[in-house]
Amino acid sequence: MNDHIQKLIAFDVRQDMFSKATRFVDYELVEGDIVEFGVYTGRSLMLLSHFHEEFKKTIHGHKTPSRTVIGIDSFQGLLKNDHERWQEGTFKINQSWHPIIPKGELVTPQKVTSSFEMCDLQTPAIIDGYYNQVSDRFNKVCSKVALIHIDCDLYDSTMDALHLVKDKIQDGAIILFDDWFNFKGSPEKGEQGAFTTFLTKHPEIKAIPYQPYGTFCYSFILKRN
Repeated sequence: MNDHIQKLIAFDVRQDMFSKATRFVDYELVEGDIVEFGVYTGRSLMLLSHFHEEFKKTIHGHKTPSRTVIGIDSFQGLLKNDHERWQEGTFKINQSWHPIIPKGELVTPQKVTSSFEMCDLQTPAIIDGYYNQVSDRFNKVCSKVALIHIDCDLYDSTMDALHLVKDKIQDGAIILFDDWFNFKGSPEKGEQGAFTTFLTKHPEIKAIPYQPYGTFCYSFILKRN
């Protein structure tokens, strides 16, 4: 295994869920791509890509659907918001450990792509822009979604992301929310509030609670009624 990936797995408390989520959609033969909203430094997207590739090597891997790994981010950091810790522009600069990008360095799409190369992973499709402005580019590279990682932090950003994928969600798709319990667990704010609103507006999509993970994270299996 690539040394950078080994260090990333050892560092990231979410890695077990990323392994389970990719295994679920790969084993269940859910068609579609792996899509992340909120790429930041690419750590989670690299792990999702890694575990998908590892499953393909298993005894069940020969039937695994072909997938493109797609990351969407403005790379401008967070918009102005009312979270006590997050300032406007937060996450534009790397603030944590990363196997390739030094702490304190500006994050760019090129650096994320280079990180994938250094980790011996397939080159992802990185779409640079705000979610409400990238539909044409996204539609060119993605027609179906099997795994969605929402790392958008904020209500409006999450709503924009969900709107982008709503018609591409396949039966049995997994959706991961990185910031589900932020805003002190408020059901009206952030990712949790946005998903509740989204499901109310789209009753054709049902969310089956799956597993909590990490500190603030939660997951669902999606079904079309």
